[in-house]
Amino acid sequence: MKLIDLITCALMVAFGAGLFFSGYFTARETIKPDTIVINTESTTTVTVAERVYDFKPFDSLEQLEAWANENRIMPTPERHDWNCVDYALELQARALEDGLIISYESIPGSDYTFYFGENAHILDKGNHAICSAFIEPVMYLICPIKGEVAQKWDRSD
Repeated sequence: MKLIDLITCALMVAFGAGLFFSGYFTARETIKPDTIVINTESTTTVTVAERVYDFKPFDSLEQLEAWANENRIMPTPERHDWNCVDYALELQARALEDGLIISYESIPGSDYTFYFGENAHILDKGNHAICSAFIEPVMYLICPIKGEVAQKWDRSD
């Protein structure tokens, strides 16, 4: 592995960890050029393009329902080898492209049936990957394929 590849990889991991541990992306994050000491004999300056992240939660249930319906991911022949994780991660990526915050969730198949109705490919097959969104004070679950939204819990209760 080339040294620059190693540096790039380390920067990406550090940046990703920083975003992960910072919680929701409510604050604007800016990457500035940085100097990295590789060893005691050399110093390398790595310039990273400035990126500004400005993610926000959904404003209302109506906005979430409309967005989920418009962005549902229909199974296609090209996606014949996709499983529930692929659909959930794709929906999450679409939300990030739109500057919106949704999370990946793994729930028991029985919970999926409770929130979204029976689905033959999920029954008795362990956990199922879906997405979720928090609109204060309620947590909603999102089915990536159906584009449906269900209320999971309300913390004001």
